[in-house]
Amino acid sequence: MDYYPAQIISKGVNKSVKIYRLHGIDKAQAIQRLKDGKDVYTTKSKANTLAKELSRGQGIWKDDAHVIGGYRHYHDVDHHYRSHIFFGEPKV
Repeated sequence: MDYYPAQIISKGVNKSVKIYRLHGIDKAQAIQRLKDGKDVYTTKSKANTLAKELSRGQGIWKDDAHVIGGYRHYHDVDHHYRSHIFFGEPKV
């Protein structure tokens, strides 16, 4: 499996991203998670492809990590789904 469920964890003002690497999912499950407003982790290339598919080929929205320990990520171009497609290593 190349896709993994992910979740932003908030502890007061501190936020982090948890990736569930033991529970790989397939591409169809990843797309459904994103449409449900949930997050996914994958490779940069696959993250880009997912964002394009969610945007129906209309572009992508690439975003930097917002917090220490966060990940760079993509969104669908209009940020309609409010989900994150994380990739790479956490920001230090």
